[in-house]
Amino acid sequence: MLVVWGLLVGPLRGDGAAFDTCTGQGVYSLNALADAGNTAQVLGFMTLTQPRVCTGLGIVSVEVDIKPLGGAAQHLTFAGTYFVDAFTFGGPVVLAGVDTRNPPAGFIGPTDPTGATDPTGATGPTGPTGPNGPSGIFTGRITGLPSGATTRYGFAVGSATDNATESNRMTLSSNTACTAQNLSVKLTVAPGAGHSRVFTLRANGGAVGTVTCTISAAATTCNSGAGTGSIAAGSDLAIEVVSATSPAAGDAKFGWECRP
Repeated sequence: MLVVWGLLVGPLRGDGAAFDTCTGQGVYSLNALADAGNTAQVLGFMTLTQPRVCTGLGIVSVEVDIKPLGGAAQHLTFAGTYFVDAFTFGGPVVLAGVDTRNPPAGFIGPTDPTGATDPTGATGPTGPTGPNGPSGIFTGRITGLPSGATTRYGFAVGSATDNATESNRMTLSSNTACTAQNLSVKLTVAPGAGHSRVFTLRANGGAVGTVTCTISAAATTCNSGAGTGSIAAGSDLAIEVVSATSPAAGDAKFGWECRP
């Protein structure tokens, strides 16, 4: 009953207008959710009948249908007295079947069930291949290259004196295949007229494609230009230096890159 009471007096207090037992008379439509959980709807009427004297007690009568959402409705009637903004209900409260009158609005119907989820659509086409990642750049220095017609080896990365045995100067590549290119070499002393040195990147005992260059006569630098070569994952790497005739002794600085 307290829940319905709060529903009934709400329409009479909402506008802040002056109210007494005479000015409040009339028929009021009721249409609201009747509890904090919003699980029941109330539809109906409240009638206020003024007394002979406006300071006296008026008569209040209420007829409503109370219906849980999606459930069956019950008809409720009760009556009492009112004065200014105080109501006192007396007499029996009667519960009956559904009201045969037309209520001020229809009841809220039950919530429809959630529809079935649509099937997942087909997978779209594969997008274009993205650009290659950044290349690795490797540098080093081979020191102590002798004069004379010799074949010597140096580390493919890092600095060390030359060595006559390739396996003594092999280093291991990463576990990723890549394309070697852009070999660049600079001698500290030019080979001299009629002399030269050929620098070649090697992997697993063989030349890496055309990643090679030659420094002759008075020149001190060379590069492999557009030459490239494939390096398999986990390859043994080295730099080979083949000297023709008798170039001047000196060191060789070098750099190269490998792209995925």
